[in-house]
Amino acid sequence: MSSRSNVAILAGALREFARNTGWMSEANCKDMDIELFFPTDGANMDPFVREVCFECPVIEDCAWYANESGSVDGFFAGMTPKERQAWRKKNNVMIGMSREDWENS
Repeated sequence: MSSRSNVAILAGALREFARNTGWMSEANCKDMDIELFFPTDGANMDPFVREVCFECPVIEDCAWYANESGSVDGFFAGMTPKERQAWRKKNNVMIGMSREDWENS
């Protein structure tokens, strides 16, 4: 494969990544300590974290990102892993499913 092909593939992948994560620059948590969202000691979600999420303008993007990426750890969109599992069940969403696929199903 030529280096030009590799560059085109990489550019496409970077565009796709930006499309899927560009919303993160608008997230309330963008400058916060990641350990608040991925506690290493197995702690419960700090109520402050939930408040930050519930006031976030991109909470839906965050929930779908967690689902599409298959994340089973951490707090996303104000939800614990167990709460995200209940969200998927309630909304008939399979893990790994994109918002677009769900809307078209």
